[in-house]
Amino acid sequence: MSNKFPPRPAGEGGSLDGGRRSRRVRSRLTYANVTSSLALFLALGGGAAWAANEFTGRNIKDETLTGADVKGTGTVNGTLTTGDVKNGSLLKGDFKAGQLPAGPQGAKGAVGPQGNPGPAGTARAYAWVAPASGAGDTSPRLIRNKGFAGVRRRSTGTYCLELTEPASSTPTPTVSVEYTFTSSPEGDATAMPAATCGANEVDVRTYRRGATTSAEPADDVAFTIIVP
Repeated sequence: MSNKFPPRPAGEGGSLDGGRRSRRVRSRLTYANVTSSLALFLALGGGAAWAANEFTGRNIKDETLTGADVKGTGTVNGTLTTGDVKNGSLLKGDFKAGQLPAGPQGAKGAVGPQGNPGPAGTARAYAWVAPASGAGDTSPRLIRNKGFAGVRRRSTGTYCLELTEPASSTPTPTVSVEYTFTSSPEGDATAMPAATCGANEVDVRTYRRGATTSAEPADDVAFTIIVP
């Protein structure tokens, strides 16, 4: 007895076999399969492509990167070059001191306010004494004076300075040559304290020493004096 249906030609059973295979795949398709396949895709490169497009500076916590974490395109040893930095994107604070050239000299600023007076000095008296100007003038002058009532020339090279306040004892002053009003040559001039004036006065002697002579009293030597 012959078959009721003739044999199916080769190749015509493809649709039936394909449907069976699709049902078998769907029967095995679970949430765990999908999740593991997606994770494998991301690990093999898909995640890197997503990060390149979606990962920005906002995703990085401040102060967590070091120089080794930053690399530029085509760099050597992980360092950045000028080609990796956008023009105009850096500020002065991004450079170390001395890395940027100095700018042109700015305009002179306005004069500041007058400062407060300094504290009073502790010296009892001080003065800058200029000798007589000559041409009959034999009177020395007090300049920048504090604590002295006046100065008189007692004899050649001898000066007596009177204190404004009485001293319980004769003070020992500090004396030095003042070269502004000392005649040339200034290098052979000398000034030193002495003790030949009257009460409440301070004595100063001025001298000149020549190349071949001993020190001689001189009226053309200026001096400064400080009484502690």
